[in-house]
Amino acid sequence: MQDSSVLTGYEQITYTIGIVSGLISYTMLALTFVLAGRFRRIENLFGGLDKMYIVHAIVGSGAFVLMLMHPIFLVLKYIPVQISLAAAYLLPGAHRSINFGIAGFLTIILLMILTLYIKKIKYHHRKNSHTFFSIAFLFVAVHVFLIKSSLATIYFP
Repeated sequence: MQDSSVLTGYEQITYTIGIVSGLISYTMLALTFVLAGRFRRIENLFGGLDKMYIVHAIVGSGAFVLMLMHPIFLVLKYIPVQISLAAAYLLPGAHRSINFGIAGFLTIILLMILTLYIKKIKYHHRKNSHTFFSIAFLFVAVHVFLIKSSLATIYFP
């Protein structure tokens, strides 16, 4: 009898990395909202708003990297088997859960480009662009809750 908790094989390893990177990214993205919330108690834990915003930027960047890994590793699972299954993770289609994930993914990429690479944006415009991250987070949250993954069936049979 094989132990199902042991990761063996290319497909199982790439799938697990893809799922775990997505879940950690989602959690870190939620944490960035808490860090940006200007809650006095949390601000005091970090020793000031400026230090808290540095942590916000680090956590947000980490979430972004993990978010990029999520579809890459899910696609890698299917590339040796069937390219059309791999494309299903990258292109909108019949699966609402994937469509919400793609919408959140593209929205976050656009907002990250605006935030990090367009330096001539005035502060209040940059701050206002951050409000759109809540829309992206909503897309991602719907994606997370609609997905029928093996992890979901473990905890919510």
